Amino acid sequence: MQRLSSELYPSDDELEQTAASLHPVVTSTAAEARERAVVFPDVSDDKKLIAQEYALYRLRFKLKHKQTDAAFNKETKFLRTFAGGANVPSYEMCKKIVKMEDPMDYTIHFCPQYHRCWKQIKQAEWPNHENDVCGHIMRDGSTCGQRRFLNRRDAKNRLVPTKYFYYFGVKKAIQEWFATIDFPRLRSRLDARSKDDIWGGKRVKEMNEKLGRKLLCDEILEELKDVDPEFRLRRRCILDMGCDGIQVFKNRVWGVGLMVIRPFGIPAYCRGQGRFTKLIGIIPGPKEGVDNMPPTFKHCEAYRKVFMVPFVEEMKELSQQGILVKDLYVSQMLNKDFEYRMFYDLATCTGDTPARGKIACTYTQAGLRGDQYSYFSACSVGNKRKYMGYSEAQEQPANTSMFGADINKLTAFDPRVYAGPKGRIHPSRAREEGTEGTEGFNHAKALELHRLVEDKLLSPEKAGRYGLPPLAQVPHFDLCWGYALPVVHALLWGVCKKFWLALIDEDSKNRNTDHYMPKKLRDEIQARAAFVKCPHDTGRPYLDIVKYKKTWKMENWLHFAETYCLAFHDILADWNPWIFKAWFHLRCAIMHCLSSYGWYENFTPERFHHVSFKAQEHLREFAKLCQINKLEDVLTLNLRLISAHLAESEQYLGPLRNVHEFPLERAVQAYGKVGDASVRHPEKYIANRYLLEIACNRLIAKGVRDIYSELENGNSTTNDDRDDGSGELKCLGSGKPANIEQGSQLWSQVLSTSAADLTILEFTRASIRNEEVHSIANTGRESRHSYSVCVKDPSHEPTMCTACERSQRRVCQECAKSVTPVDHCASIYGNVLGFYKIAGTDTRLLKIECYDIVTDAKDRRLGYERVDMAQKTIKLMPLETFRHKLQFFQTLDMQSTAIVMNQWSLGKT
Repeated sequence: MQRLSSELYPSDDELEQTAASLHPVVTSTAAEARERAVVFPDVSDDKKLIAQEYALYRLRFKLKHKQTDAAFNKETKFLRTFAGGANVPSYEMCKKIVKMEDPMDYTIHFCPQYHRCWKQIKQAEWPNHENDVCGHIMRDGSTCGQRRFLNRRDAKNRLVPTKYFYYFGVKKAIQEWFATIDFPRLRSRLDARSKDDIWGGKRVKEMNEKLGRKLLCDEILEELKDVDPEFRLRRRCILDMGCDGIQVFKNRVWGVGLMVIRPFGIPAYCRGQGRFTKLIGIIPGPKEGVDNMPPTFKHCEAYRKVFMVPFVEEMKELSQQGILVKDLYVSQMLNKDFEYRMFYDLATCTGDTPARGKIACTYTQAGLRGDQYSYFSACSVGNKRKYMGYSEAQEQPANTSMFGADINKLTAFDPRVYAGPKGRIHPSRAREEGTEGTEGFNHAKALELHRLVEDKLLSPEKAGRYGLPPLAQVPHFDLCWGYALPVVHALLWGVCKKFWLALIDEDSKNRNTDHYMPKKLRDEIQARAAFVKCPHDTGRPYLDIVKYKKTWKMENWLHFAETYCLAFHDILADWNPWIFKAWFHLRCAIMHCLSSYGWYENFTPERFHHVSFKAQEHLREFAKLCQINKLEDVLTLNLRLISAHLAESEQYLGPLRNVHEFPLERAVQAYGKVGDASVRHPEKYIANRYLLEIACNRLIAKGVRDIYSELENGNSTTNDDRDDGSGELKCLGSGKPANIEQGSQLWSQVLSTSAADLTILEFTRASIRNEEVHSIANTGRESRHSYSVCVKDPSHEPTMCTACERSQRRVCQECAKSVTPVDHCASIYGNVLGFYKIAGTDTRLLKIECYDIVTDAKDRRLGYERVDMAQKTIKLMPLETFRHKLQFFQTLDMQSTAIVMNQWSLGKT
C-alpha cells in the first residue's frame, strides 16, 4: 500500500527531538570503561595511552593523510599481534569511542524528477516511511508516483533511498562554533563589528532597521565590567552562505556541490579561517545534483525545489525563533553555565557566477543578460558574449533589451542601465514600490523581474533571470546586493589571468598583434624569476609566469598582482606603454579589492567612498584601454560585474576584501578533494570525513589529550609559551631574559623607567592577529621563514588628496589619472631582530633594522618603493604597529638597493 507524503519538514516536536539528538549522548558504564581502557598495558605508566586518546590520534592521522579503512584496520591487526596492544580498537570501535554520528542520518531524500524533497529523518525511522511516494500533481492531472526508497535493500538489509543529498544544517555549524571557548570570546570583542567592515555598510543598517535595531545592539554585563571591559553580548548576528562545485577526483569527472556557512560576527582578520567555515550540505554528483534531469528542466529548478529548501526553512527558524547556545567564555568568567538564545539572519551569498546563477535563478556567462545588478545587455561577437560599451556605445539586442526600439545603443555605465525602463514593463502589471524613479538597481527591481517571469509576463531572456529564487523566502535577504560580487573569480581568474595570457601565452590568438610580448622579453622575465626568493611561510611560492602560467591557482594570480609583478614592471613599461598603463589600472583595482589591509584606517564613510570610486575608475579606464586597442579577451561578464558595480557594492557590503570567495574556495578544497578514483561513493566519503572531524574537535574541546598535535608541533607540551596573553598580540616560545646595556639610548626612548628595574623577555617569534612572524635571530630558520616586515610609522598620519576633499567630484582629475595604488599609511621597511615582552604588563615590542627609503620619480612611476639596505637604523616599535610581511627584490646590478615587494594579503585572505 503506497502512502502519499505531503510533509516536507518536521513538526515543532520533531524539531526539538532533532535538536536534542545533536548533543552528545550520555555514555553508559560499559562505554566509559571502553574509552578508558589502556591500549598497551605493558608499557611504563608515563607512556600509557587510554583508548580515547589513541582513537583521537589515529582518527586525526587518518583524516590528515586520507588513510583508507582497510589500511587502518591492517595497522590495528599488526599492533594487536606484534606490539602487545591487546586493547587496540578497530576503526569501527574508534568511531564509537569518539561518538561519531552516522552520515546517513543527515540525508534528505528527494523525488528523482525534482518535484520535492521529503523531511529529514534518522535512519532508524526509515522503515516507517518505506512506502512514501512523491504525490506531486502533474500538468495532466496525474500524480507523480516516484518512490522514496528503492524496491531493494543493501547487503546489511537496510533501505536504500532512491535519490538523496546530505544536509548537516546551520544549527549544527552554530553548535560547533560555540563548542569551543575561542568563538564566543572573539565575537564579544569590539573589533568583531568594525565600522570599516560589512557592519558599517548600508546592508546591515537596513537589516538593523527591519529588525527593530536589534542587530546592532550590544549588551554590557555588569558582572563582567571589571573582568573584561571589552566584552559585549550580541544576541543577533549575520551569516554568509557559499556554494561551489568541485571535481573530487584527479583522473575522472565527478562534480559535487558543497554548501558552507561562516559567521560575520567575529573579527575580519580571523573570519576566513577554516575552523569557522563549516560544511552544511553536499549536493551529489556526477553533475552537481542535476544528472538525469528532464530536458526542459533548468538547473536552478533543482536548487529551488530541492537542494535549497532545507536551508531556507532553517534560516526562517533561526531568524524568528533562534537557537539556544551555551557561551563557554562567559561561563568560564562567571564560573557557572551561561545560556541565551541567538538569532541569525542571512546577509550574503558568495560563490562564482555559475554557482550563484543556480541559487539566484539568474543568467550567467551564457546569456546576454548575465549582469544581474543592472538592465544592461551584452552583444554577440562571433559565438562569444562580450560586454563592451566602455569607449563607445554598444548595441542593445532587440530580443534581450528592456528599453524598446527607442534606445538601441547604450554606453556601459549609462545611468539608464541602473535606473531601468520608465513606465510599465508589462501593460497588465503596475510597477512595484521602489522600482521606478530610483537611480540604482536594488532588491525591489530584482524581485519585480523575478515575479514577472514567474507569472509569465516577461521572458527570461529579457529579465536575465528565471522564476522566484529560493532565497526570496529568507527573511530580510536582499535579492540584489545580498549576492556578493565574485571579486576573486572575476578579477583574478576572469580578468587578470586572461590579460596576461593574451600577452605571453604561446597558444594565444593574439600572437600576431602588437600586444603579444616578444620572446626576448619573455626570456628576460624568466631570468629575473631566479632572484625572487620565497621563504617557507609566504603561501604559494612564485612559479615562473612564462612557464607555469596555466598551472597557477587564484592565490598565485593574487600574489603576482600584489607582489611579484613589481620585478618586471620596467620591462613592461619599456616595451608597450599602453599595456603597462592598462595593467597598472587593473592592478590598482585588484589591490583595493583584495590587498588593502590597513590602507584606510580610521577613514570616515565619505573618505572610503572616495577611494572606492577611485578604484572603480581605475577598472573602467582599464576596460576602455582594452576596447580601444582591441584586446577583447578580457571584455567579458567578469570585467563588467566589477567595473560597473564595485563602488555600489562596497557601499552596501563594506570593503570587498572582507566579502570574497577565498574562505569558500579553501573550504571546498579541504572537504571536497577525494583524489583516489577508487572511492565508490565520494559524497559519503566527504560526509564521513566531516563528521569525523567534528567528533575529534569535540573531544579536543573537552580536554582530551591531543597526541597528534603534540607530535606535529614537536612536543609543545614541554615548551609552553611564557607570554600568557590571549589577545591578538602574543610572543611565542619560552623566551629568555633580554640582555640590555645600562643606559641604552634605544630602550630609554620607549621606557619610562630604567630597564634594570624591569624583567624583559626576548623572543624569536610572535603571533600578530593570527599571523606568525619570525625574527632574523630564529636560529636555523633564515631560509625557511620570512623576517622582512613593514611596520606603521606612528609619526605620520594618513593623508588624502586636498583637491579631492575640496572638489565636488568624488575623484579629482589628478587622482583619476594616477595609476599608482595609494596606501594611505606611512610605513617603515626592514628586518625584525627580535620581539620583547615586559613582564607584568601588556607591553610588547619588536626590534627592527629599518632601511632608508630612496624612492625616486622613476620608481614611483613604476609603482614601487626602493630602499638602501646599506643605510640602516635600529628602532624599537610597539608590536601592534606591525602591518604585513614583505620581500626585498635585488638583482646583481642593484648594488645595495632593493625593491620593496609588499605582501598585504598574506595570512589575511
